[in-house]
This record gives sequence, structure tokens and C-alpha cells, in this order.
Amino acid sequence: MPVPFPERPATYMAAVLWLAGLASPESAGAEIDLGRIETEESRAATARHEEKLDPAKDGWNSEAFSVLAQEQLGNLKALLSDPDQLTRAALSDIVDLDRVSIQSLRPETQLAEVYRSSSLLVRRLRPSETLALKEDALPEFKKLAGAFESPQIKFKLFQVALLPDGKAETHQFFAISDHAHEENSTWRITWNLADAKIEEVRIEAFEEVTRLAGGTLFNDATGSILGDDPTLRDHLGHGINYWQGRIEKILSMHYFGHNGIAVGDVNGDGLDDLYACQAAAVPNKLLIQQSDGTVIDHAAASGVDLLNASRGAILADLDNDGDQDLAITTPYSTLVFANDGRGKFALTQQIDLAGGGYSLTAADYDNDADLDLYVCVYYQKPGDARALAYPIPYHDANNGGQNILLRNDGALSFSDASEETGMLSENQRFSFAASWEDVDGDGDQDLYVANDYGRNNLYRNLLAQSGTATFVSDAATAGIEDTSFGMSVCWGDADGDGKIDLYTGNMFSGAGNRIAFQDRFQQHAPGEIKAKLQRTARGNSLFLNNGDATFRDATMTSGARQGRWAWGSIFADVNNDGFEDLVVGNGFVTGKREDDL
Repeated sequence: MPVPFPERPATYMAAVLWLAGLASPESAGAEIDLGRIETEESRAATARHEEKLDPAKDGWNSEAFSVLAQEQLGNLKALLSDPDQLTRAALSDIVDLDRVSIQSLRPETQLAEVYRSSSLLVRRLRPSETLALKEDALPEFKKLAGAFESPQIKFKLFQVALLPDGKAETHQFFAISDHAHEENSTWRITWNLADAKIEEVRIEAFEEVTRLAGGTLFNDATGSILGDDPTLRDHLGHGINYWQGRIEKILSMHYFGHNGIAVGDVNGDGLDDLYACQAAAVPNKLLIQQSDGTVIDHAAASGVDLLNASRGAILADLDNDGDQDLAITTPYSTLVFANDGRGKFALTQQIDLAGGGYSLTAADYDNDADLDLYVCVYYQKPGDARALAYPIPYHDANNGGQNILLRNDGALSFSDASEETGMLSENQRFSFAASWEDVDGDGDQDLYVANDYGRNNLYRNLLAQSGTATFVSDAATAGIEDTSFGMSVCWGDADGDGKIDLYTGNMFSGAGNRIAFQDRFQQHAPGEIKAKLQRTARGNSLFLNNGDATFRDATMTSGARQGRWAWGSIFADVNNDGFEDLVVGNGFVTGKREDDL
């Protein structure tokens, strides 16, 4: 909401306007009540803005009802969190207990075991299973609440529709968990529009995860790894919000926290170390692993404690001398550091033409036996990072930064090969991440680029056919354009058929899914455009390899869609059973709300 100007001497304000060329010299001594004028204008503007945001006043009745439904789901969450308050009288304010039809909220006996290890048991409801209806809703809610100790509960409403006869229908994810187990399900709820009470609950999907005696797949080891170094603990124990309150705004510390990491053995002792990029004015960290598993920060001693806003980093042998060199992207350049083999680094090249990079990836694209670099550049100008992007058009933007292919010329020197290799095609698409892979199995490296606000790119390398490393944009032919908010990409054999598959980390938005499928959304847009807009908030995507350099979309049947607001993703066999699992980093700007999936 606009804030009225504080009261100031009118003559002072008039003088300011005169100096700015917005008033005459004579008015400098006039009595002008600018505070009152601005207050009235700001109030009027605020009223107009709030009216536009009110879906009921704009004819979006279904969206207006979703607000009421979410309030009721919040009330239901409160009751489930405190079983002592879960009485018939309290529940009757949310559920029409006289006419409600409800399926078992914890269908334990109909579940099929889909995974078991020494630490975890996962069971799911079979898609073909029909759950019996219960005569009384209160026992079902009590059984659900009573099965968990101090539970964490979350609802995520992602679909709403108005039905005939004064009804409404919503779809929402429901998650409930405690220290021993968790349950994730999809509820389809029918509501009475008149009083916003629940009249029917159907379970469309259900998964139960139980932690067995062996514990969990992972345990938080942060404290033990950081050891007794208080400066390291204090530094890495704080987030962006903490540092923003202590560092001058002019240094442009970005509140989204786009700062990556790189892993590699920098000192040749056989143990992996970690380089952590930090926001502007906070020194980067080089965490050297010790034999006991703890780490020591050697960034300053190694010459890589940069104060630049560092976003992406990679540790790789860029000069073929057997040790891990370091490349880092910053808003104004890409920096290349040579490793002396013992973990000491020296800056060898500052590549100003590759400024504004967000991430970078390495591969030998021209098969000349050295690693080249590809830099993803999100914004057109470094200063644009201080604000959100302005994609044009929103679902297929091509007004972002220009990514750069850096050819390795030897001796840790790189030059721009983007134009000569054909990499400028479709190359201003707000790129977040890229990954190399021989997609067509012809012996050279192709490149897949994940883009925000629209289509992704596949650059197919023609080196094997022509003898010259040139690229053609070919994502549509391969079936992997994946129109969405692309933020990460990884390759792995998801189905165990020996062929490499593709997974992209995108954004799942409950609001986006809810609004984009309502009747009033983009009523006059062509169907193709509307479908692309609806696709953007679908979530992560899994594409299985057909074996002929094309892929098929297996997202909706694989269970790999819901990565929430996903950023990084990687295939890894985390439980050593021979199958590629997926690890997805997700989240957004950390705030005080704890009830949002």
C-alpha cells in the first residue's frame, strides 16, 4: 500500500520541486500542502488497485470462492493440529456433518507396497482402488489427527470449479507428517457455495512413508561437518534476510539467493571439497574436507574469497594438468582461476564479455581434448537483476540475456565461439541452467538449456556429421521443448533401459494451476497460447528416451512432477540399489508462512 508523504515544511518541498524543474521559482515560497495532495491521490490509487485485485468484483466467482475454501482449509488444519479441539461442534463449522459423504482419509488396508529398505517403507493407493464411503465424518478426521504426534500439516489448493446446483469443487494436495511417518494425498472436495462447507471428500491419490527402525536415508550432519569453527558456523548459519539487514543496499545483494556450489578435490588428497558462492559483499567459502569428515574454510588462504556477487561455479581440470581449476560467474564477468595442484588459485582470465552469468557447465564440444565452458546469462544487463524480469511474451519470452559458448584455446584462455558455432539461435531466453549430453549417440556433446518463461533449447552438435562443431536448435523435433519456468536440467537412466533420459526442474504453482484452468482465464486467447500458459505452472518434467534421439513425456505417470518450486535437480542412486533416484532442491523466498507447500 502506498505510504503518504510525511509532513514536511511546504516551502522546502516547493524548493525541491523547483530544483527538479517541476515548479516555478515563485512557488518556492508558496504554502503547498503536498502531503495532503499525495495522500488523497495515493488513497484513490490504492482503492482502484484493491478493487482490481478483488476477484468477486471482476467476475471471477470461482476464484473468489477459492479464497473462502482456503480459509476453511486453514480452519480444518487448526483442528487437525489440536485433536482436543476436534469436536463435532467445531467441525460442523467446516463440514456439513448431516449430509457429508467422505472416503477413508487413511486407507491403510488398500495400500500396495512400492518401496522398502532397512529405513523406509513406502506404500501407495492403487489407481484402480475404490475406497468405501464412511457414514460419519468425525471419526475419520479424528483417526487422521490421532495418528500423528505434533504433526506438521499443509494444504495446497490447485484447482477450483463452480458446479451446477450451488456447488463448488476443489482439488488440493494434503500433507501430514511427524517424526515417524508422513502421508501425502490429493483430496477432491465438493462444497456448498451458500455456506462454504464441505459436502464430499474423495481421495484421488495417497502415499504413506513410514520410517523404520533404521531411521532415514539422510541425517542432518551440518553441525558435525562444520566442526568447532565459530566463524564458519556463524557465517553459514544465516540466510539472505540476515545479511540484507547488515549490508548496504547499493551493493545489490539479491534477495532470491541465486548462489551455487561446486564440488571437487582441490588439493589432491582424494577427498571432495566444496566451493560455495555467496551474495554480494559476503566472502565466498572454500570448504576443505578433513580426514574426519569436518571442513575448514581455506577460501582466503587459497585466494578465492571473492566479495563479488558470485552465482555459478565449476571445479574442473581446464588446463589438462591433473588438478581442479575454478571458474566463477559474477554480474560483470566470468573469472577463471588456475589451481597449483595444492589448492592455491591464481586468476588467469577475467572474461568481461561473459558477464551476468547465472550458471556454467563444461564439456569438450569440439573434441579437441580440452574442456570448454557454456555460460547461462539470465538478464540482458547486470543491473536488471535488481528487479524481476519483464518477459515478452510471458509464455515464450526471447528478451533475456545472451548465453555464451567459451572455447578453450589452451593455457586457461577462453574466447567467444557463440556466433561461429550457431549458438546465437533462440539465445535470449532467460536461461537458468544447461547440461551437456550426447543425446543422439553420435560421439559429440549436445547441449540442453533450461529457460524461464517459455521453451527450453536443445542444441544438437553436428561435429560428427560435418567435421565442424556447429549447433542447430532442435528441441521441438526431439519432443523436449518443455514450455515452463525451467530452472534446472539433469540426465540419467530413469527407467533402466540403458538409454539416457531427461529431467527438468520447473515451477509448480498452486495459484497458477488453479487460475489458468478457470473459464475466465484468457478467454480470447487462441487455444495453443492458452495451453502453453497452463503448462507453465505444471511442475517438473520427465522425458524418457525413445532411442532415436526423440523423447516422450512421462511426467504425469511417473510421479516425478511435484517438485514444488524447484530449482536444482540431479539423478543419483541415493540408496545404492542400482536405480537412479531424483533429488530436487526446492523453495522460494523464505518468509514467515509455514503453511504453504
